[in-house]
Amino acid sequence: MNANETNQSDYEAIRAHLMSALLSSHEQYDRAILTLSTGLLGLSVAFVRPNTGTPAAQMSCTLVLSWLCLLVAIIATVLSLLASQLATRRAIDDAHNLYRLKKLETLQSTNAWSEVTKVLNLCSAAGFLLGAVLTVVFVILTGK
Repeated sequence: MNANETNQSDYEAIRAHLMSALLSSHEQYDRAILTLSTGLLGLSVAFVRPNTGTPAAQMSCTLVLSWLCLLVAIIATVLSLLASQLATRRAIDDAHNLYRLKKLETLQSTNAWSEVTKVLNLCSAAGFLLGAVLTVVFVILTGK
């Protein structure tokens, strides 16, 4: 085995390891957002009590906004799982077109599903963070 083959082999091994680590990280992120968002939503629904002395409009607005944000996080995460599958299928097709069919124009194409997944992941993070902050504000306002 010459130096180029060794270098290529090392590169492929490192890349495979890093891709596996990246996939694991994405799975943990999705699981955490879903678990935390649904848990926080469930807890906030379970502990709502009327007549806390806080103005009802202020309390309900804060609570409803927190629920909406948490729902956005849940929906965006579920949609990102689907978009990620579509992005992976597209990447598999692109690899086939490039390496098997020798279609060099594949190098110029972009994977729109990959971009959709990125946007949905940002939406899920923003929804969760804002929902969590609003839930804390609600708890402070109601003194629970």
